[in-house]
Amino acid sequence: MTHSLGGIVLRAAVAAGWLPAAALRRVVMLAPPNAGSELADVLSRMPLFRLAVGPAGPQLVTGEGSLVAALPPVPFETGVIAGVRAANPLFARAFAGPNDGKVSVERAVVAGMRDFVTMPCGHTFIMDRPDVVRQIFHFLAGGAFARDEREAPGQRGDPEDGRRGTRGA
Repeated sequence: MTHSLGGIVLRAAVAAGWLPAAALRRVVMLAPPNAGSELADVLSRMPLFRLAVGPAGPQLVTGEGSLVAALPPVPFETGVIAGVRAANPLFARAFAGPNDGKVSVERAVVAGMRDFVTMPCGHTFIMDRPDVVRQIFHFLAGGAFARDEREAPGQRGDPEDGRRGTRGA
């Protein structure tokens, strides 16, 4: 499981051959800027941005010359969870569509992914939500996200056992 830039680091490591794709069974990416971030586009024009975030920040722009634009499709089973609740209204203004305050839903998508779902949360603490954690385990166990909350592991019975809830209940 990766969060934000961690998804880009994983994709870059696989693309460079530092980590064999065969070593990865399933991966869930939380709020990844797979196609860059409109917020990085805005902030990269500010001199303090590079100073504050170092060389990684400018690589997250949405343009053709960015690192993310050069990465190939994911060659491993990937599920992406994107948030749709921006906590910072100032940052949210950088986006035209649904976003988590740092990454738009549209730019979280990556070619080759197996499944995608949005959740009602922001970027920074997306991994702290129990419904997101249930979705992570659901994908890791079966290769797809729960489309009905009753399907998510732990909804019925022991939360640790990963059993599916009863459909139609």
